[in-house]
Amino acid sequence: MRCGNVQSYEAHQVGQKHKKKLARLEAAKSIGVPTVQALSGSQAEFCELCNVSCSGREVMLAHLCGTRHKKVGTVFSMVQ
Repeated sequence: MRCGNVQSYEAHQVGQKHKKKLARLEAAKSIGVPTVQALSGSQAEFCELCNVSCSGREVMLAHLCGTRHKKVGTVFSMVQ
């Protein structure tokens, strides 16, 4: 997310949408989901667990909350 000035950024940080997405990301980290890697030179991100490339943070958050990622995460935790 890009903000034009400090006030916009601060407003974004305290917004409900931001807080909800941040909570989802923290929940994913708390269950041991491998780190999401930003691909060099782009805003694309990569989920090592699912071997999936996403076009940006919003898409990655949707992926992390999605059925496929949850299934792979469940299988991954059963194997360990």
